[in-house]
Amino acid sequence: MKISGIYQIELGNGHFYIGSAVNLETRERQHRIDLKNQSHCNKVAQRCWNKYGLFKFSVLEECEKDALIAREQFYLDQHFSSAKNVNIAPVAGSSLGIIRSLETRVKIGAWQKGRKLPLETRAKMSASAKGKKRSAEHRANLSASLKGRITSAETRAKLSENAKGKTHSLATREKMSAANKGKTLSAEHRAKIAAAAKGRIVSVETRAKLSQAGFRRSRTLQWQV
Repeated sequence: MKISGIYQIELGNGHFYIGSAVNLETRERQHRIDLKNQSHCNKVAQRCWNKYGLFKFSVLEECEKDALIAREQFYLDQHFSSAKNVNIAPVAGSSLGIIRSLETRVKIGAWQKGRKLPLETRAKMSASAKGKKRSAEHRANLSASLKGRITSAETRAKLSENAKGKTHSLATREKMSAANKGKTLSAEHRAKIAAAAKGRIVSVETRAKLSQAGFRRSRTLQWQV
């Protein structure tokens, strides 16, 4: 029998999420699947589950389908201001199209700042993302969102340290080479690269590798001719 109503999910360390569903059993099952697959639409809830591993689904109230939004709003009004509430939208219903206020974005950002996921969780997220292909539209949106973003010196240092000693496989190098073929860098981009390289001291080992790579490239060109 299909039961509709308002529910609450406990996610560990006092954190909780409030929602409504036409079919409570189906909704509970979907929440569990999304959290396990690292694909939950509420990123705060996902992080809580990743960290504490708790999922306790309880029914706050059973009600008719027509009363769902009003009753969900009743509970949100009571609990949304709680620091442990992970609901993103203060208004019951779909959050699609909601424009977050600056205050809300700052709060969400502060909550996420400095939060480090355990190694096991990062490995799970990496495994779930493997083989996934993003649409051209998605890639364009990502590119647009990153345009003009300035990475801090601290972040650049971390990225550099993380990349040290890493070697790309032959297949990866070939893919990178194919992706870059025919690309022409703008004058501004070339000027930035030149400025970044200015004064940089290249080690003897790196110079030897560059020289060897250049030699192999010239030999390949000779064979092609």
